[in-house]
Amino acid sequence: MSLHHLPSKANNERKEDKKKKKKKKKKKKKKKKKKKKKKKKKEEDGGRWEADEGVKDMVWLPLIWLLSILPSCILPMMETYQTITTQITKADQSTKYHHRHGTDSETQNPQTGTQQNDF
Repeated sequence: MSLHHLPSKANNERKEDKKKKKKKKKKKKKKKKKKKKKKKKKEEDGGRWEADEGVKDMVWLPLIWLLSILPSCILPMMETYQTITTQITKADQSTKYHHRHGTDSETQNPQTGTQQNDF
């Protein structure tokens, strides 16, 4: 046998170092696989995010308060809107009547309330 084929000590050390590195790499890959499995479990649960109790109170209480106040604000606004629209429609009807028949001061006698025609 030639000396060329016999492994040297340095060569053996290199091979051992390579084996150790491979083992370390394999361990890292196994850890990554475990992390992926944990993510899958979260997805199987539906992936829903649930807020803490404090966050729920911070959101729901002001929302409920706002909804409880809105009807008391909206009803007076609706009533004023209705009165304004009825006044506008009455004014529109009266102006249409006066345009057709003339104004009250021109056609009616203030004392008798009858129409005058001075032609």
